[in-house]
Amino acid sequence: MNYEIRRREDGREAIFDKDGRQISDWFDWIGTYGLIRGQSRYYIAKKNKKMAIFDKNGDRISNWFDEIYSVGLVRGESDYYIVRENGKDAIFDKEGSQISQWHDWIFSYGL
Repeated sequence: MNYEIRRREDGREAIFDKDGRQISDWFDWIGTYGLIRGQSRYYIAKKNKKMAIFDKNGDRISNWFDEIYSVGLVRGESDYYIVRENGKDAIFDKEGSQISQWHDWIFSYGL
């Protein structure tokens, strides 16, 4: 395993590489899909009740949303990801461009 999540006493989490170097900021939560599992170079982190996608260099590549699903980009399945904001879903590409309209729900098959 090349990366791991470490948790402080206050519950905040950060990602560290195999040499013990911290590669992310401290967040309220970090998902285990993507970078941690070796599926892609991306991970989802949550801060102040919002989620964003970051790359292994710690650079944020998405805006902050109510929810971001791990299918697609984060799991290394495609260059797209689905977000949920204000009860609606939309598809975005890895450059952060919205490529679908907002819908009540988007099924992830074929993403």
